Amino acid sequence: MMAEHTCQHNHTKTEGHSHTHDHGTLPRNVYFAGLLLFILALFVPNQWVKDGFYFAAVLLAGYHISWEGIEDTIKSTRANRRFTPNVHLLMLLAAIGSMVIGNFNEAALLILIFAGAHFLEEYAEGTKSKRNHQSSQIESSGSTFDGPRWESQKNCCFRDKKRGYFASAAW
Repeated sequence: MMAEHTCQHNHTKTEGHSHTHDHGTLPRNVYFAGLLLFILALFVPNQWVKDGFYFAAVLLAGYHISWEGIEDTIKSTRANRRFTPNVHLLMLLAAIGSMVIGNFNEAALLILIFAGAHFLEEYAEGTKSKRNHQSSQIESSGSTFDGPRWESQKNCCFRDKKRGYFASAAW
């Protein structure tokens, strides 16, 4: 049986399976603020101001993945009793290294791409989770798949043993 646990930031994870996140809308809004700063920096002629915008974009767009990387690295390190860095932490270190050598634009782009991919993964997992939940509700209601009753190429009906046909599912 799989063990399920919840971290402090509403991060539910099932051992051995993918995990879902529920960070709310704040990280997404702050990410878009960082993206906006990155885009504005492209049009700023002064290099110092441009680098400041890129640095702010790194802070805004990457704060949630950075925090999660540090948190997960600490937990993994404690559990394994040796340093076990998380990919989020490694991306943060790469961005810091890029800024140290003066490439603020590359650091901002790295964090924007990584954090954006993180949000897309979160969205995809949430959509998949909703579909799985809906299909489990149909299965638990005593319904069965009725193969011969195809409504169209991508739709099918489900049959309740007592009430007849009642649900349609599309994929």
